[in-house]
Amino acid sequence: MIFWTIVFVACLVLLIKCSDFFVDSSLIIGKSLGIPQHIVGITLVALGTSMPELASSVVSVLTDKSELVMATVVGSNTSNIFLVLGLTAVFVRKIDITISELKGVLPFLILSTIWIIIGCFDGSFGRIDACIALVLMVVFLGYCVRSGMIDDMEGEVDANINISKQWLIFFISIVGISLSATYLIKSLEEISIILKIGGDIIALSALALGTSLPELAVTVNAAKKGKQSVAVGNIVGSNIFNSLMIVGIPALIQPLTITENITHFSIPVMVVATMLFLFFIIDSKITFKEGIVLVLGYLIFIGWLFTKGG
Repeated sequence: MIFWTIVFVACLVLLIKCSDFFVDSSLIIGKSLGIPQHIVGITLVALGTSMPELASSVVSVLTDKSELVMATVVGSNTSNIFLVLGLTAVFVRKIDITISELKGVLPFLILSTIWIIIGCFDGSFGRIDACIALVLMVVFLGYCVRSGMIDDMEGEVDANINISKQWLIFFISIVGISLSATYLIKSLEEISIILKIGGDIIALSALALGTSLPELAVTVNAAKKGKQSVAVGNIVGSNIFNSLMIVGIPALIQPLTITENITHFSIPVMVVATMLFLFFIIDSKITFKEGIVLVLGYLIFIGWLFTKGG
């Protein structure tokens, strides 16, 4: 148990770091090749925020554990709102929100959540569901570009940067992502066997929490620096990417199996978390007390999962 827990944590850390190196090197290589920077930026915004979830989800499908994909996404979305936003509101005492900066993306958050519900209704998220999700993702990215939410990132490559080194980092990071994601899923499977708890339970809790840690760091730091809308926008964007891209790409490879834990409890909890978020921001802020409510919601969610799993 101790061995596989160490493997799980180590692979999760490696996956997150390799994802960062992948995005950074890709941006530099894109500039050096003269690829339009808004194209590079658009694609890597999605990859950069959700690469750990994407890598682990693709490996789950390729190893015939497709039920872990939706578990990871639903768990991550729930963690982002309940835990990440909740802890941020508790740490900074109050998150001030400029609704006008979010009004264009909130419909996508609602729509992506609704599509998860519809797609999982019959116990399977199929290829047609995936295609629709990815079309919605393209529309969302298009909106982000037109509204200026994604920087076009124009500029020349720094003359001091070694492009050959960046190519080496690029390929090494791909190998690192592949290996870490593979053994992350393997360790999750072994831990679930030892604890006699379903793999989807571990994915909904431990894996989802781990892949939400980057969002937690970014959100808390942004809020502390007074960039409150950036903090909230990070969470909204991450949840949209998860619901559309992280579900859509693996489901194109193989239809996703949806367990009863997901349809009967976890998706309803994600919906409740999303509705609470939308309700709390009506007055353009998330208060300390509302942050406490969100964190308590996460603790109840996790407590139920392990009670059910045990």
